[in-house]
Amino acid sequence: MMKNILSIDTVFGTCAVGVMAGDRTASRIEPMQRGQSERLMPMILDLVADAGIAIQDLNLIVVNVGPGSFTGVRVGIATARGIALGLNIPVQGVCACDALANMVQVNKLPGYDQPLRVSIDSGRDDYFTVDYLAGSLSPIDPEAITIRADIVGSDKKIVRADVVMGDSVVSYPIVLAQLGVRLYSDQTYILRGKADPLYLRDAEISIPKKDF
Repeated sequence: MMKNILSIDTVFGTCAVGVMAGDRTASRIEPMQRGQSERLMPMILDLVADAGIAIQDLNLIVVNVGPGSFTGVRVGIATARGIALGLNIPVQGVCACDALANMVQVNKLPGYDQPLRVSIDSGRDDYFTVDYLAGSLSPIDPEAITIRADIVGSDKKIVRADVVMGDSVVSYPIVLAQLGVRLYSDQTYILRGKADPLYLRDAEISIPKKDF
C-alpha cells in the first residue's frame, strides 16, 4: 500500500518538495534557478519530519522528469533515484506537462473546463507544448510534445509553469504526488515505475576557448 509518498520537482526554476503521509501532508516551494542540488535534501528531510514520519517510512518517490531545464531534470531524478535505491522503494516519473495540466484541473484554476495548451519555456527562445482535452487528467504520450517558436494565436487556454507558485487549494507538490501515485497504481501504464529524463533535444554545451 502506497501510504507515504515523497514528491520532488526541480524543473521549473524552483525547488519543490511534497510529502503525503496518510491523511497528513506537508509541502514547500522555493523559487530557485541555481543551487537546487544543495537545497533539495535539507528540504526533503524537513518536510518528511513535518509530516510526522521518518525518511525510512517512505513507500514511493515521485519526480518530475521534464521536459524543462536540463540541470533541473538531472538534479531531481538523481536525488529521487538515490533515495529510492537506498530505501529499496520504487520511483515514479511524471511528465512536466501532465503535472501542470493536473495542477489546473485538480484546483479548478482558470481554464480547467476548457481545452488546454501547456507551454514550458525551453530557455532557447521557444516552448515545449502539448494540448489536452477539456477536463482531461490522462497522461500524454511524450511523443505528442512539440517545440513551437511562439504560443501566440492559440484558441486554447495557455498554461505556464508559473501556476505552480500561484494560490491553490491543493499545493503543486501534493498534486504531483497524487498524480505519481495514480500512475504507479495503474498496472497497464507503460511507464509505470520508470523515471527516465524526458529530453526533447541535446543539451547546449559551451566549450571554453584555449589561449595559444
